Formats: sequence, C-alpha cells, structure tokens
Amino acid sequence: VRPEERGRVIIEGNLRKQPIFTKKDSNSTNGRNLLNHIEEFYYTSLAAQNTTQRKNENQEIFYVVKGIGKLNSDKTESRIGVGFAFIVPPQVSYAIHNNSSSNPLEMLVISETPPQNPNKNITIRSTDEIPHDEFDPPLHWCHSSKTIFAYDKDNLSNVHYISLVYIPPNKLPEPHKHFPGHDEVWQALKGKSRMAFRENHFEHTPGTSVLIPDDGKTEHASITGSEEAKFLFFMHHFALENRILVTGSSGTIGKIVKAHLKNNGYQFITELDKDNEENPVEMLNDDITE
Repeated sequence: VRPEERGRVIIEGNLRKQPIFTKKDSNSTNGRNLLNHIEEFYYTSLAAQNTTQRKNENQEIFYVVKGIGKLNSDKTESRIGVGFAFIVPPQVSYAIHNNSSSNPLEMLVISETPPQNPNKNITIRSTDEIPHDEFDPPLHWCHSSKTIFAYDKDNLSNVHYISLVYIPPNKLPEPHKHFPGHDEVWQALKGKSRMAFRENHFEHTPGTSVLIPDDGKTEHASITGSEEAKFLFFMHHFALENRILVTGSSGTIGKIVKAHLKNNGYQFITELDKDNEENPVEMLNDDITE
C-alpha cells in the first residue's frame, strides 16, 4: 500500500487517520482486511499547533515519522519527535500536542487488543538511544536491527516484535518464508529498495507499507540500491504460540525434525538429549525397568 492508496481519511477530533491494514473479517470483502491477529495499522497526522486528547479501548503503539511535539498523561510530560515510539495502554487518558507552527505531526500506529494485565502508564522510547541487537551473524546475512518493543518485556498482547531494520546498500538478503498464520509488516522509512516475492518484485519507497502473505509459501527479500534502506517492522510470530520440545534432538530423527521445523519458521525449539551437554534442564538417568 503506497501513501496515495491508503484508506479514506477519517477525522477523529483534531486527528486525521488513514487505515493501511485492518484485521480480517469473515463478513467483509474489503481487500484491506488482511491482518490475522493485530487489529489495525494506520497513519495519523495532527495539524500544526493542535492538540488531541484521547482514551483508547485498544492498546496502541505509536511511531513518530515527522514533526515535533509533546505527549502528556496524568503523570508525565515528554518531548516526542522523529524516531520516538510509545505504547499507550487501554483506558489511559493522554494528550498529544504538535509544537510546530507550520508542519503536521505524523505518526504510524499499531492497534492491538488489550493484554490480560495492561500497564497503567505510557512507555516511551527514543530509538536513537536503543542499541543495535547483537546477532552474530546478522539476520538473513545482512540485517541490522533495533528492537523497540518486545512481547516478553513490554506487555504486548498480539504484537510480538516492533523493530527498526537496516539493510546495507547493494544487498540481496536471504530469501525466506514463514510458517502460515503470521502477521508481518514492513514500512519503508528511508532509502529505495525492491521487495521480491518469488519471481515478482516492486519498488518499496519511503511511506510504502508491505504485508507479507501469510500462506507459508511465499519467499521474500528486500533488494537494496546504492543507499541503506530503513524500515519499521512489526509482526505477530505464529511460532511463538507453538513452542516445541524435541527429545532425542541429537539423534538421526531428532536432527531431521529440527531441520524441518526451522525451515518452516519455528524459532522457539527446546532441545533435550542425553548426549547434549547444553540441556536447559538437569537430566537424570536411571534404570526404571522394575
């Protein structure tokens, strides 16, 4: 979805909202209803010197792409600008003010159902202050990333990871596919690249949003040009709901099973084997024939 192809503008107080991707609805034929688990991904803007006051039913994660402003809640006031991200839990009152005298404050928003035990306060981070993830070797040969929010640390419900991803110039990362049932979105922020699906590819320019097909068959990769490409990335990782324990993981069958699972997108595999010195639990060997 390119910027000009987003949904119709919806006015909510002083905010202008344009849907990009929304959740699948069995009663709808709307082609934009493509997400399996996440409620909505949308673009929103606030005009110069305007303020919006809100309280959401869902949990929402904001990423600022343009402008400067401030974020107020009952307890805090924080400066926000390009590269700032914040989680607003459900039923938390807050206000966003655009400090610019001439330019809009532009944000991308991920909306998800509330977690079981929502936080009471807003979480805000500047991505400039977040270190790069330590992956050795880098993911898909060349990806560098910063994890902004993660499900196991930031009390997310259906979004598992929200990251900035950087791909160096003139790279074709490893084409790969995922297990069916994912939600995976790439939002281009900087640099021109091409997104390749099997034999097809198209320009992925700043502002363009890509939802990876969830069929478990579509290989994809981003091909960069002469400059680094930067993306906002978020996903619901189906395999996180399907953690697997492989016993006898060092044996002939265990190795085949592990390879098959990893090739199909499973990342959370626990291995147990009597010959493995790195078992995650203490192994007790005993004779139970009696």
